[in-house]
Parts: sequence; structure tokens; C-alpha cells
Amino acid sequence: MDDIDIVIVSGVVTENPDWQETTTGKVALNFVIETGKTVGKEVRYFKHQITLWGKMAEKYKDKIKNGAYVRVEGHLQATVLNFFDAEGKPKTYYCDRVNAKFVAFEEA
Repeated sequence: MDDIDIVIVSGVVTENPDWQETTTGKVALNFVIETGKTVGKEVRYFKHQITLWGKMAEKYKDKIKNGAYVRVEGHLQATVLNFFDAEGKPKTYYCDRVNAKFVAFEEA
């Protein structure tokens, strides 16, 4: 049942990736893909956080750059952040991240 939540995101990388090493020695490559969707006559843009882990992160760390048009497939990881705004009111923010299992470069 591991592959039941497959997500495909295709778009433009909006900044150079962030390379990380965890305290346990795992490596990760984090970047953002921007996509556009037309709703009526208006185009709305969305940013998607993408993470590559381990050997995949090492393979693509010098290839994924700002402006690249890529397609990633992976699993969705949702996080709920609870915090207080400047006025002290509680707020909830939902954040999704795609843990990529496949990356392909595409023509723009």
C-alpha cells in the first residue's frame, strides 16, 4: 500500500536547491516548483515543496537549478503548523511536501 498516494508535479524550479545533511547522516535536496492553473480568465500560481533523499539527492544536486522545467513523482507528506499571529490569535497553516521518487527534465 506504500504507492497508493502518488503525486505528480510538473513546473519550473523557482530557486536553487538547498542541500542538507541530517544529524544521522542522511542527505536531502530541497527545492520549490511553481505551477500555474487557469481559473476562469485568471492564472493562479502555486508553489510546491519537493524533497529528494539519499542517492537521488546526490544524483540531482548539480543538475536541478533555478529555471529548470522538471516533473517529479512521489509521495505527499502533509504537515499542520499551529501558531499565534501578531495579535495573539491561534492560526493553523497546512503545508504539503512531495517526497520525490522520480525526476524528469522536460521542455518548457
